[in-house]
Amino acid sequence: MFHPIAIRKEIYMASYRKRKNKDGTFSHQFRIRRKGYPLVTKTFERKTDGEAWVQETETSMRAGKFNFDSFSSEITVAELITLYVSSPDFQKRKSKHSPIQTLDWWKQKLGALPVKNLCRPVIKRQWMELERTPSARTGRPLTNRTLNSYLETFSACLSHAVAEELLDENPVLKIRRRPLDNARERVLSSDELRRLLDAASQSSNRYLKTAILMSLSTGGRRGEVMGLTWSDVSLETGEVRFRLTKSGKRRVVVLGSSALQALREHSKLRSLTSPLIFPPLKVRRMGTKHVPWEDLKAPFYRACKQAGISDFRWHDLRHSAASFLIMSGATIEEAMKVLGHQSAAMSWRYAHLDTRRNAELASRVDDNFLAQAVA
Repeated sequence: MFHPIAIRKEIYMASYRKRKNKDGTFSHQFRIRRKGYPLVTKTFERKTDGEAWVQETETSMRAGKFNFDSFSSEITVAELITLYVSSPDFQKRKSKHSPIQTLDWWKQKLGALPVKNLCRPVIKRQWMELERTPSARTGRPLTNRTLNSYLETFSACLSHAVAEELLDENPVLKIRRRPLDNARERVLSSDELRRLLDAASQSSNRYLKTAILMSLSTGGRRGEVMGLTWSDVSLETGEVRFRLTKSGKRRVVVLGSSALQALREHSKLRSLTSPLIFPPLKVRRMGTKHVPWEDLKAPFYRACKQAGISDFRWHDLRHSAASFLIMSGATIEEAMKVLGHQSAAMSWRYAHLDTRRNAELASRVDDNFLAQAVA
């Protein structure tokens, strides 16, 4: 974290951060911001050298002798990434673990390159090399979604550089992304739903059935449901207030009676140390990222296997919830509100399932127009 050194009302602010290097030594990074000019940053082995540089640089700025263009050209990609990770633009992200890993990859590949030398061919060449690199975890080629995420994360970093006037334009915007197939619509049949809930009832994890019912009743994403606290739900009315949503906008939905009854039973045995509805049953870690709630991935897949359900993921519970809504007579607008979709296009994926509504409309057209004409 950068600590302010001095704040001058007119135009200057200098800040400082101590960094630990990979070899165990420390370096001292200073940066100076002048209103209307690019951010100036430099790293030193000794803090006293950096403080002297700040005074000398600010004096030069006041005299109008500091060459901002020359300094900006000296900033490397590695330094830019370090600045971006410590910036408010990055810190406001809900998830930081994966972007940091991705940025570390770009830092390894292009870290020594001056920012001024970044261009579309250089970036695309490294990205295509990534395409030919198999996943370290699975050994399989990376998916288009993963490849695009590497590009999008680096693009956000370069957009920050443009905002700070370290770059004239973002060269990543000129690179075409890989096509994605987002039309997955795997939903549970009535028989599969029954078998899954039966298997969840027999699971050794006491959270599983309640979490599945809440996901199906609300259409909430896994992180939205698992991130709920007891203060977010009403056991009397069944209202659920989702605060941690993908869009950042809060929404309120109401649980069905089956999910509400399961939640009431679940509430009789609460954690004394966590406000979460589904706190960890024991300390778990996912790599270097701490999991704040119970990880139900393994129990869920075991239940699916026991129920004889294949090609089904947790997020498909959300697809199933959307389908159940539409087939129960909900309009597209009502489905959007429950699911938290930002555009009607997402909810329209399920419009073809509304056969009951289509039949009702067809009957009205026939009664009001066609039948009279035929007669």
